[in-house]
Amino acid sequence: MPKARVYELAKRLNITARELLDELEELGVTVKNHMSVLDEETVNIIVGLYEEEKKEILRKVEKAKNKIQEKEVKNLEKKLVSKEEPATEKKIPVEHKVRTIKLKSNEFKLDILAKKMNVQISKVIKDQFMNGIILRPGQIISLEDAVKIAKNYEWEVELVHEEEMNPFESISSSYAESYKESSRLVQRPPVVTVMGHVDHGKTTLLDRIRKAKVAEDEIGGITQTIGAYQVEIRNKKITFIDTPGHEAFTEMRARGAQATDIVVLVVAADDGVMPQTIEAYNHAKTANVPIIVAINKVDKPNANIDLTKQQLASKLGLVPEDWGGDTVTVPVSAKTGKGVEDVLEMILLVAEVADVKCIPEGNARGR
Repeated sequence: MPKARVYELAKRLNITARELLDELEELGVTVKNHMSVLDEETVNIIVGLYEEEKKEILRKVEKAKNKIQEKEVKNLEKKLVSKEEPATEKKIPVEHKVRTIKLKSNEFKLDILAKKMNVQISKVIKDQFMNGIILRPGQIISLEDAVKIAKNYEWEVELVHEEEMNPFESISSSYAESYKESSRLVQRPPVVTVMGHVDHGKTTLLDRIRKAKVAEDEIGGITQTIGAYQVEIRNKKITFIDTPGHEAFTEMRARGAQATDIVVLVVAADDGVMPQTIEAYNHAKTANVPIIVAINKVDKPNANIDLTKQQLASKLGLVPEDWGGDTVTVPVSAKTGKGVEDVLEMILLVAEVADVKCIPEGNARGR
């Protein structure tokens, strides 16, 4: 089998690029990322291993089927025996569980105590009156009194000590705990921010993806606000954020980069790396998110893709993968639609490797 990139081989084996990367790591094969090229020998070894695994799985399935059949026969035999010999009932000892009421420092009131014990407050007042103690609804009581009253109804009282915590820290802590429960996490659409220098074709690229025309309606053809759109590609959703490229919207671009999973950096092939290109790259680097470079306007006569790649490497340190680096660069024309499908393909691939997940129910959070 010929040489292949990691993601291409993953497709052939019908597994995710992330799974193949993990498999290669276990085998001791060093690769940078999903774009790395595997030599012919490595490809043949991996394919051979997966074919062997398939055969082994089929053998195990067959074995399991036989075991299930044996188990069913044994169960039927047991049922026949149980019908002939009635089983003797075993008495299970009932454990007496101690019932405990937990009260915070601001909950030492008679009505709260009665409610937690599930006893009518009128009954509590009457019982205490019979003991010579006069109480009224809503009366504040001490811990000692609460223990004595609860004991009459076979309850114990425990004081809950509350630690003072910043409300924001408390919320952050609860989110961190909930995200540890991997069973609640599900795949979510990646959030992709489109960034770049003013008039390099960011909104036109999104127009092409959305099959809409937003750029024509904006003042001077310049994006004035952050816009969010969701599209579906091959039954998979992607959420796009369009940020303004003009120098007056620096803070807005920074916020867009912080709220994203992947950044698509749009660079015009006829203009190269410009001030807002560098600034957008710095925002993405600070946010620590993967970058896909869309080299736009390749349809123009004065477009120079090689020069643009050279500027990406020298000014931003983004070495294209076809130059031996690990930066995905895709030549596109937002105007004609050339290369747009390739950009979407790369977004889905990067999102798959990043394994973007969330907890779909409950409160949302932001930065």
